[in-house]
Amino acid sequence: MCVRKKRWADKGSIGSKLGFRVFQQFYKQATSAKKDKTFDEFIRSQYYTDFVKFGKYLVDLNPVDAEKFIDYVIRNGVKLSFWTKDRTYDTFLKEYMQKELVGKALERTITEMMKWAEANDSHYSKFFQECDPNEAAWLLRGGRISPWAFFLADTSKDLMRRMNADHERLVASVMDDKFWQKKLTSNKEDTLFAIEILNKANL
Repeated sequence: MCVRKKRWADKGSIGSKLGFRVFQQFYKQATSAKKDKTFDEFIRSQYYTDFVKFGKYLVDLNPVDAEKFIDYVIRNGVKLSFWTKDRTYDTFLKEYMQKELVGKALERTITEMMKWAEANDSHYSKFFQECDPNEAAWLLRGGRISPWAFFLADTSKDLMRRMNADHERLVASVMDDKFWQKKLTSNKEDTLFAIEILNKANL
């Protein structure tokens, strides 16, 4: 089977579907193209493999906001070969969390804590006290648990005491401590709102 036929046969795969959608978005945002690219143009493109790879990467990564991440790599002119690099997502995630609305951040955080509680036969309010520090560090690094909760929840101190230097480095890759201390001090309204929500959630 020739390459193009193989690509047509793979049309229904998640990597191909997502890759094609991002391919179309890329040409809309980064070029003067007025019409959507067709699937035939996609499979003929020299960049087909890169876009399909990115589509698969998105599935595995499950980013906190896929649309914003896609827009970020296109808008910032990130080299296509760098779209699947961890440092690219880390840079995006750090900026995303710094600008994200506090309400949205806390909603995602509590939702993630509820998933953890269901899987561990616990209550979400016990997350910082009972979650394994390795798991917690990766959830923090992945943006599943927001800095708003990590730095402001009373119970987060329990987790901080159980984290080692490796955990701290992992979290620091996406959470700039100095930035967040300044943000929490200067944005009093948002900080008070976050504390109120976290207290009501018994966190």
